[in-house]
Amino acid sequence: MRYIRVISGVVAALAFAATASAGSFEDKAQETVGGAESGKVDVAIDISEKAFNVTKGATERGFTLISGMPTVIQLRNRDLVAHEFMSTLFRDVPFRISGNATLVKTARATGVRVDPGQTVTLEFNAPVAKADQYGGTESSYDVFWCNVHGKEHGQKMRGELLIIETRGEIGG
Repeated sequence: MRYIRVISGVVAALAFAATASAGSFEDKAQETVGGAESGKVDVAIDISEKAFNVTKGATERGFTLISGMPTVIQLRNRDLVAHEFMSTLFRDVPFRISGNATLVKTARATGVRVDPGQTVTLEFNAPVAKADQYGGTESSYDVFWCNVHGKEHGQKMRGELLIIETRGEIGG
């Protein structure tokens, strides 16, 4: 019996150590009842059958954002496994997470892991392009993917996002 208590203590200590090394509490998103504070969702993405399905704000290959505008992306995981929504965009743009998700960072991108059955919103201001030497700006292009099921080109868990710049010269 003494050995069982010792083993149980070791298992509990290892579990605590694994939890502590998984990241700080700040890396875990906290659930906010009611979703996005603004109530407005610009882009809605359902995740099912290992595919991103843009149900609001869709373009042929993804979605479009307007630079400088407050933006809300809603992710709903209807699949039976966890998925990640990653982009190099979120590496440089601060965003707020509402819902139950885990912040994920890699060397080249940032995003969230959404567990099955969860709905998460990301709120941020779409980035504004820096003016070139002539004062003009251009729209920018980025991609999003699932780190688990969409890293390879041609997989269904990938998409494109275009950030449309609405200032600068026209017709130049």
